[in-house]
Amino acid sequence: MKNFFRRLLLYMAGLSIGFLLLFSFTNYSTGEQSGHIIKLEKKGVIFKTWEGSLDRSIYQGSRPTKGPTENTMWTFTVESDKVAQAIQDANLKGNRVVLHYKEKYFKLLWIGDTKYIVTGVQEIQELPSYQAPPASPSTTPQPSVTKENL
Repeated sequence: MKNFFRRLLLYMAGLSIGFLLLFSFTNYSTGEQSGHIIKLEKKGVIFKTWEGSLDRSIYQGSRPTKGPTENTMWTFTVESDKVAQAIQDANLKGNRVVLHYKEKYFKLLWIGDTKYIVTGVQEIQELPSYQAPPASPSTTPQPSVTKENL
């Protein structure tokens, strides 16, 4: 009986370690999110990771007056210092970014505070706003008002 419980305990421990490794090294999905970076900070007591927030700007700056409002904030984790630096550089310029990420099955303690792990960043250069051309003097002859016309 004692041998049975030892084997059962070993099988359970092996299965637990197997599932933990499976969920650590595999991804649930991959994707992209775009918007403006709100914050990016390095956090953690034992495991230091970069944690950030992205404003997806679904309403492009306008606020709806009717109906439910949608949360446009998206939180993410960055493991690489190089990717975090690229995000900070784009944020300092005020440009929008496209964040490429992988989604884990669960939020894991040693990976970060979220289950979304950013693996790359693409900076979107903002186009200059359209400006109307300066008004040019009219080339059509203007009727002149003289004493004779009155």
